[in-house]
Amino acid sequence: PLAVTEEPLAVTEEPLAVTEEPLAVPEEPLAVTEEPLAATEEPLAVTDEPLAATATAQKPVEEAPEQHSDSTAGLTEAGRAVNDPRIAPKPVTDTSVSTELGDLFATPEAPPVTVVQQEVSRASNDPRGPRAA
Repeated sequence: PLAVTEEPLAVTEEPLAVTEEPLAVPEEPLAVTEEPLAATEEPLAVTDEPLAATATAQKPVEEAPEQHSDSTAGLTEAGRAVNDPRIAPKPVTDTSVSTELGDLFATPEAPPVTVVQQEVSRASNDPRGPRAA
């Protein structure tokens, strides 16, 4: 796998060199052996090495520092967290409850709407015609 970089590519206007020499092909064919694969009883070993993708094989790969998951920092001997309330429970004896009523809106209530009856005539292009009186 190749690493994706965001560097711009350099574009040159030089023509490519074309050679008319044939490719070198070995005269002797490669030897092929037909041996059956040996079955092993052992499971394959899985390594925890991180895979690193590099753009070129010339750059050395910098590996991240390994993190040990078997660290016992913050755990008790029983395997619980040091701040687990089950280790040293403290009973709750004094509980105070208070209820306050607050204003939902700071502005006063608006007066109710009054409906004004008006005689509105229909438009001149209304297919229903004028209103009956």
